[in-house]
Amino acid sequence: MNRTTKVAVALIVAAGLSTMALPKQRAGAVSLTTQEVIGPFTNVPAGAGALLVAVCPQETAVTGGGWVALGPISPFSESQADSHQGNAWGVEVNNKGTVVLGAQATAECVTINP
Repeated sequence: MNRTTKVAVALIVAAGLSTMALPKQRAGAVSLTTQEVIGPFTNVPAGAGALLVAVCPQETAVTGGGWVALGPISPFSESQADSHQGNAWGVEVNNKGTVVLGAQATAECVTINP
């Protein structure tokens, strides 16, 4: 995901964050700082699935995420992304290939600056 896309996703999602526990901000101009967090490396065996999770630091809010594969990717591997457990991003990866798939979840985290 390039920087422009990350910022666009952060802004779109931040607009809908009113139900999340974010620090109270005074009225006026604010800016957003984004950072990408990479979750722990996981080996997903052939024919199996795994939940990959990347957790945003405290005082930030998760705005999206994805996953990265390390090594060969089977054309039959699939994923389903969803916000997971509060301030983290989870991805369910199903390895339908014939070899182990190394993978990590990524989370896009935003800090609101007054």
